[in-house]
Amino acid sequence: MVARWNGQRRQSAHRQPLAAAPIGTKSSGQVIVVWKDVRTSRILYSIGTAGRGDRLAWKGILAIPGAATSDGPAVYRPQHSNVIIVTWKAARGSAIDFVVGLHTASGRVKWGKVGVIKGAATSTTPAIAEASTGGKSGKVYVLWKAPGAAGPIDFATTADPVHGSPTWSAPRALPHTVRTGAAPSAQALGKDKSYPLLVVFRALKGSALLYVTLAKDGKTTSPLAVPHIRSLNGTTISPGVLAAEAPDPLNVFYEPFVRPCAGC
Repeated sequence: MVARWNGQRRQSAHRQPLAAAPIGTKSSGQVIVVWKDVRTSRILYSIGTAGRGDRLAWKGILAIPGAATSDGPAVYRPQHSNVIIVTWKAARGSAIDFVVGLHTASGRVKWGKVGVIKGAATSTTPAIAEASTGGKSGKVYVLWKAPGAAGPIDFATTADPVHGSPTWSAPRALPHTVRTGAAPSAQALGKDKSYPLLVVFRALKGSALLYVTLAKDGKTTSPLAVPHIRSLNGTTISPGVLAAEAPDPLNVFYEPFVRPCAGC
């Protein structure tokens, strides 16, 4: 199973690391943006609501209680839960922390207690993705580059619906052929965000980008090249689009992709 890619696009970039995810109902037009404070290790967030044209009205900047990182965080709204998951590399050491929040009617987020994914360790920002397994269920993945020069990508999972503080599986590694020097990204490719899971990563050395797909039974394809684009710092994915900071820091490449296909 391979992914079909379209042509490269390019736009100007800024270097402040942040993560975003839609929240609320499909018609709410709301998004949460999460980032590391530039002066401290605190993790901050803000919620925006779509207005006229392409403008967003923001509710102000707040801190996630107890959350601190040395890198940028990741944020995701599971498909089958009315919650928000944020995960990040701890401010000290290599542990991966997480917190679950509930988006309230007041427009703010009620955050739970910060937890740790047991056995997980990283040197970069983790990634969050989900593969739907039915009309009301899914499997949420947190993936990360393990510390050290070898560059394996490990992952842990939890079931969706997510309630309270989720229980994560023991970390597992993608096949030994998957090695990276930067943070990975992931996105479900199937109908209604079902399997397979697309995992994109930078090569262990250089700026080439590769990808594998992960099936529901755990089988993973051999790495294949992402055409047209490259990156020194990894990638990010939103539905249907892969984006990467170019080796030239003035630009971002973004690559629309369509779907997995056999033999194309």
